Amino acid sequence: MIQHYCKIAFRNILKYKIQSIISIIGLAVGFTCFALSNLWIHYEITYDKFYEGVERTHLLYQEATFSESTFSTYSSYMLATTLRQEFPEVEAACAVYQRETGLKTKEGKTAKVNCMYADSTFLEMFQPTSILSGSMEFLYSNNKIALTEETAMSLFGSTEVLGQEIEANDAPKTVCAILKNVEKHSNLYFAAWTMSSQFQKEKSEWGVHRFQTYVRLRKGVDATSFQEKMKNYESGNQWYPKPLEKYKIIPLTQYHYSAINEKLTLKFNYLVLFSIASGMIILCALFNYLSLFITRMHTRNREIELRKVCGSSIRNLFILFGTEYLFVLLLSGLLGMTFIELSLPKFRELSEINGNIYGESFLYFIGILFISYILLIPFIVRRYYRQSGNLFLFRKCSIVFQLIICILSLVGTLN
Repeated sequence: MIQHYCKIAFRNILKYKIQSIISIIGLAVGFTCFALSNLWIHYEITYDKFYEGVERTHLLYQEATFSESTFSTYSSYMLATTLRQEFPEVEAACAVYQRETGLKTKEGKTAKVNCMYADSTFLEMFQPTSILSGSMEFLYSNNKIALTEETAMSLFGSTEVLGQEIEANDAPKTVCAILKNVEKHSNLYFAAWTMSSQFQKEKSEWGVHRFQTYVRLRKGVDATSFQEKMKNYESGNQWYPKPLEKYKIIPLTQYHYSAINEKLTLKFNYLVLFSIASGMIILCALFNYLSLFITRMHTRNREIELRKVCGSSIRNLFILFGTEYLFVLLLSGLLGMTFIELSLPKFRELSEINGNIYGESFLYFIGILFISYILLIPFIVRRYYRQSGNLFLFRKCSIVFQLIICILSLVGTLN
């Protein structure tokens, strides 16, 4: 019986091949765009999620003095010291300085990498990596440096490089440790870690703002109340009586896609709008096909009545029409997966993101199937019991709905 239904479904798709092809392509394109945009959104909102206690970790920032619409995340090292010593609500705090640094070996091999300048407080707070070989001297000496596996392989072609001499921005350094590669899905990614005499000097100066300050609050501490307490803190320093007054905090997991991130290359709300637009494309294609499918059901009245006379139940009719309906949805899903597979390498190259898209895409497709069949059931029930009503009401509503979606999409694009 199922084989019979499949044959009928396939014949009807061929009979209305132009309508079927348009519906299949429309659903596939919408499905592809929706899956890719949601992969990107998921990647953005999961930055730094792997750190322990990240839900209580915040970055300090303030509004820049030269513009009301811009922000600065730079602060004095003394800010982290004050937070650790004066605020019992703080579980841990550290100051970090990162910059692009040119590394050069004696053989002339060079690399531009993101270099971390931080002391042991950063390691205690985040534990971003582990030492594979060597010692912790790079935390205390100005002429020592630690390289990640990836950086060591890039410069020397090996990780057995302890004691090797390199130049970091023309300053001589000795490799004293090899670190496990750092997770790139992080605002705190680095490829080398060292110290400098300038870092040590600026640790006790309020006036130098080159560090980013991170704070992890204790469990149960309200972030808003803590921010208000910072605002009212008085240091007793005549030059900086209220050094924390202008600072605010933002959860570390929200920083990457927020307007505060000065390195942001694409506004997060654009990704959300693109995802919404993709969802609208799916809805338009789905309602368009459903409208055409229901119209076809009306033209098959004689076939339906003959099947009822021959003993077909509502269940049999649902399997008949559901099989044909499922064929189009499955074909659109397969075509959508093909589009994803073809576009994914270029998408990863342009966006520089990773992640498993196929698991989530399958869930999206199951959701589309579920919604589609929920919409189809009442029309099959009506056809079986020959209930009266405006036969083209749904089609009219469908056209109006698609028109509204198109207008909203145009307005959103213009804005």
